[in-house]
Amino acid sequence: MTREWHYAIGGERFGPIEPEELRGLAAAGRLAPDDLVWKPGLAEWVAARSVRGLFPGPVPPPLPRAAVGTVAPGGEALLWRGRPSQMLNLPVFLLAIALCWLVIPIVLAAWRFLEIRCTGYELTSERLRRTSGVFSRVTEEIELYRVKDTRLSEPWWLRPFTLGDIELVASDVTTPRLVIRAIPIATARALRETIRGAVEGLRGRKGVREIDAT
Repeated sequence: MTREWHYAIGGERFGPIEPEELRGLAAAGRLAPDDLVWKPGLAEWVAARSVRGLFPGPVPPPLPRAAVGTVAPGGEALLWRGRPSQMLNLPVFLLAIALCWLVIPIVLAAWRFLEIRCTGYELTSERLRRTSGVFSRVTEEIELYRVKDTRLSEPWWLRPFTLGDIELVASDVTTPRLVIRAIPIATARALRETIRGAVEGLRGRKGVREIDAT
């Protein structure tokens, strides 16, 4: 086969690679439907979703324009914004339904609903923020150039709802670990690659190199 395909993730270009390699990247979740691809004969870069046979089954639509490409305070590009699913509260909701004649389970369920409703994530080109708290608000953030590793997980009780978590591990004293919880798995796969690209791009601009001391 001919190495003719190029692809871009997080503003970084790769290739050329063979068509089979491109399909392998898509199957492994390393190439998202919204990432760009190109080969000789195409007038311009196109979304990977437009390549027939690259993604099996239905392809999720692009993220809403309001959540992508806008500018956050300080000149950072806003890459994604979201919040966890209320499915995190499923056990509490089921308990409240089972004990609906009691007051405490209903109050607990309402409180947990508000906790999730007031939790939000914001990914920019430089950092990831998590804001939480119903009355008092707490904001935690990780500078992306400090991110050492990411992990995508699908807890067994969230898999039926096609939800997953993204865990970021960073060399940060105050926030060494931050988890984006219970977001749609298709979004999680694409978001993980977006984070990876943003981390590498920011390290390149800042001239940061990770050194393993072990």
